[in-house]
Amino acid sequence: NDDIMGSSVSIAGNPMYGAKSSSKEKGFIGSMACSKRSFELAAFNTAEFPNEEAVKYGKTNPGKFRTLDISAVTLESQDEAKSLLKQLQNNEITFEDAVSEKSTKYYTDKDGNLSEPYYYQLALDIENSEDVEKVIALSPAELSSVIQTKRGWTIYRVNANAKEPDFNDEGTVGVVLEYLKANEKGYIENYYIDQAKAFINEAKLSNFQDACEKFGITKTDVQSFPINYGNSRFYAATPSDVSELIGLSTNESVLQTLFSTKKDDMTEPFVLGSSVIVARCTGLQKDPPAEMNDYQQILTDADNTSSQATLKNFEGVKDNFMTTYF
Repeated sequence: NDDIMGSSVSIAGNPMYGAKSSSKEKGFIGSMACSKRSFELAAFNTAEFPNEEAVKYGKTNPGKFRTLDISAVTLESQDEAKSLLKQLQNNEITFEDAVSEKSTKYYTDKDGNLSEPYYYQLALDIENSEDVEKVIALSPAELSSVIQTKRGWTIYRVNANAKEPDFNDEGTVGVVLEYLKANEKGYIENYYIDQAKAFINEAKLSNFQDACEKFGITKTDVQSFPINYGNSRFYAATPSDVSELIGLSTNESVLQTLFSTKKDDMTEPFVLGSSVIVARCTGLQKDPPAEMNDYQQILTDADNTSSQATLKNFEGVKDNFMTTYF
């Protein structure tokens, strides 16, 4: 361990053991946190997508939100499902008995009715999109062929024709919102990106604070911080008290956007987590390089941890210390 990582033995002030570092390497490490920037943020919360916008999407895509009255029997293998279909067609077993005795019920309640009764949910369950339309086209009481689903092989029976969505109903609006948040995040983000672009235009006409007030946003001030990808413990991390910046430390494109923006300029809208954000750079700061002595203990701890793990995991080394000791 001393050979690799060094010890307190030194000759003429230079460590006798361990990896050596160049002055340029020390300079680089010491200057990592020198450049800092401060910002003010306007963040649009994508979780607050307006109901009226959800209704607008629903009316444009009403077919996705049709309510289905369909029953299903799902089996693990295609051959078993084909055999069961023949029995059903020959009236050798009732659909209800097939549900009770044979179905895995991945997609249904105990009675065999779809537990997720909307068209878009059925489309998510079925492997091939053309098979979805085949099921929807069935007449009441008609059986489908054996359909490959995400889990197993399924026989569907239509009990009644699909019901068109009522977008005046709060429950239906809630279904659309749930669908958008789960499956169409990009649609929601694009809505807020348009809002953020309008915000930028307003801020250019007035100022950042007035634009926040007009759009009903609470401005967030961010104290100066450096680029620290991955939040290395060697220097200041991304501000942990700013919820809008959670995830920033590993988002290379957003870091690049923020730290290439000139003082007093605004960024283009960007997505981070559940927010669409516009940031204005409020200040540039240049600190002196850090003293290498400040890093000495951190470096020693990191070196010791990594060297011990490496040595103990080396091929041919078997750690019997604790067993032998006890």
